[in-house]
Amino acid sequence: MLAHTNEDVKRLNEALRSVMVGEGTLGENRAFRTERGAREFAAGDRIIFLENARFVEPRAMRLGPQHVKNGMLGTVVSTGDKRGDAVLSVRLDSGRDVVISESSYRNVDHGYAATIHKSQGATVERTFVLATGMMDHFAACWLVSRLPEFRELHPEIDVTIDSDPRLVEFRSGRAEIAIRHSASVTAWPRTESEHLADVSMIAVAASALLEAGPAIKRPDDILRHTLLHEENRDVWSRWFEAAGMAMPETARGPVYADGGLVMQAVLRGQGIALMDEIFAEDEIKAGRLLRLFDLAIPLGAYWLVARRFDRLTPPASLFVRWIRSRIEVS
Repeated sequence: MLAHTNEDVKRLNEALRSVMVGEGTLGENRAFRTERGAREFAAGDRIIFLENARFVEPRAMRLGPQHVKNGMLGTVVSTGDKRGDAVLSVRLDSGRDVVISESSYRNVDHGYAATIHKSQGATVERTFVLATGMMDHFAACWLVSRLPEFRELHPEIDVTIDSDPRLVEFRSGRAEIAIRHSASVTAWPRTESEHLADVSMIAVAASALLEAGPAIKRPDDILRHTLLHEENRDVWSRWFEAAGMAMPETARGPVYADGGLVMQAVLRGQGIALMDEIFAEDEIKAGRLLRLFDLAIPLGAYWLVARRFDRLTPPASLFVRWIRSRIEVS
C-alpha cells in the first residue's frame, strides 16, 4: 500500500499489521531498534529496507557480504538467534535471504505500507496500481487479509495499493483501477464504473464488552454504552430512527476520521460502533465482535472504476475478476 507522507505510512502500517495480528498469522513479537525507533517484528511480518548498504553480519557469516537496496521488500522468517538476541532473518521478494541485527543494519520498518517516493526506488515485475481514494479502511479491514489468495493464484503479479485520499482520475498513467465509495454517485467523469458491493451499516460490539455489561436486549439498551462514530453522528441517528426511536442529544461519543480507527476502538471494547458489514465480517466470524440486532442501515455502495475496463492490462484484468468473485463470496 502506498501513502504520501511518512505519518500516513506509520498509521497504515499499524492498521494493516493489526489485522494480521488479529488473524493470528504472525509469530511472537520481538523488539528491534531501528533508525526510526523501536519496532516489534514477528515471523510473517512484511519488512522494507530503507537505505542502500553492504554489510557483514557476524551471526550469518555463511552469507558473506550482504547487500540491500532502498525500497527492497521481504518477509520476516525468524526474529532471534540461539542466544535469544534480536536477529532478523528475511526472505526478500526476489527469493534471496538476508540476515540483519541491530549492529549490522537498522534502517528497516514494517513493509505493509510505504511512501510513493520510497516505492519508486524498488524494482518489481508486472506491477499495476490499485488506487483506493478515501478507502484506507477498506484496504486495511478487508482487502489486505485476502491479498495472499490473489498472490497464490498469480505469484508473478505484484499489487500496489495507493491510498491517495484525492479523487484519482487515471491521468498519470500509474493507476489503472479505483475502488470508490459513494452514498449516491454511480458514475464519474471520463471513467467507467461497475457496482462492487452495497454498504450496510450494522451495530457491533466486542464480546468482552458485552460480557462485562450492561446487557443489551433492546435497541435503547445501547444508550447505556459509549457510541463510536465515523466522521459524524448522522448514521447512528438514522439507525435509531429505523429502530423506532430518536437518538438523544446525550448519546455522544468519540468521532473517528475513518472506519479503520473505529474498528480498533470497538475491538478494544471502547464502545459500540456502526460498521460496514463487509468490514466486520471476519471479526464476527472469529467471535471478536458480535452483531447487535438484525437492523442494517444502507449507506451507498462500493464501485470499481477504471478509465476503460476493456483496455486494462492483463494483470489488472485478472485482479478485477478476482475481487469481483471474492466480494460475491463475502
